[in-house]
Amino acid sequence: MEDTRKPRGHAADDDMAPEHYQAERLDGSKHTSSIPNYQRGGGKLKVSARVITAIGERDFTVVGQTARTLLALNEARMKGCTALEVSTWALRFAAYCHVLIHDHDLNIITMREEHSGGWHGRHVLLDHVTITSVTGTVEKVL
Repeated sequence: MEDTRKPRGHAADDDMAPEHYQAERLDGSKHTSSIPNYQRGGGKLKVSARVITAIGERDFTVVGQTARTLLALNEARMKGCTALEVSTWALRFAAYCHVLIHDHDLNIITMREEHSGGWHGRHVLLDHVTITSVTGTVEKVL
């Protein structure tokens, strides 16, 4: 009997199935992201951007809270952001930064800031990123 199941991660005929996408790293290698590249409904935030590095330019797209994180980091520039500054919407801010670093090869540093109760991380986007389009619902990010 022939296996008629669709390969995981392919949306051949199903509009709601996730479509995984290829990201090209700075070293030229390919990476398939586990983050789905689709919108459910029409209200989910989707941000397309262009990053300019020493190697060249490349376009990428992020969705949801990762997209909102990109907007916040890009708006903050060299000041950076902490999880506390975006606590109204980013419960996992460091995780969203992790996705931007590892799935989209963005240069984001985390600086340790001491305070009376311990420390927290300030995330700073070092790459020059130009937002090319924003679709979906977005509120104030900072």
